[in-house]
Amino acid sequence: MASPLDNPTWASLTGPHARFAERHGQAVRYQLDVAPFLAVPDRPDDAVCTDPAHRGQGLATRLVRAVAAGIRARGEIPLMHAAASNTSAIRLYESLGFRLRRRTRFIMLRVPADVDADRASAGARS
Repeated sequence: MASPLDNPTWASLTGPHARFAERHGQAVRYQLDVAPFLAVPDRPDDAVCTDPAHRGQGLATRLVRAVAAGIRARGEIPLMHAAASNTSAIRLYESLGFRLRRRTRFIMLRVPADVDADRASAGARS
């Protein structure tokens, strides 16, 4: 029997844990972190986003409800997170019954575009 991890990206888009909306052949709503572990049960369902051209059509509401239902079906408690500045997402989550649990401060670092070149030159120096 083939494992979903044989083709993890495809499994994440089409498998039992997929959350993807399409209109006229174009992705309009999807989980942002399409990654190998998306197809594996018992991982967080998070980082969803909507194409700005398709906002205001209820796609986010339907996706968040579907994701939350899947989490509950596994016997787990749904949890959403958003940057404090993302007031649209916070309003959506609150309208669906989510309540503030805690405020957390994150520091985000960007990986330089030439990180592979930096690693190669560091290896050459050692």
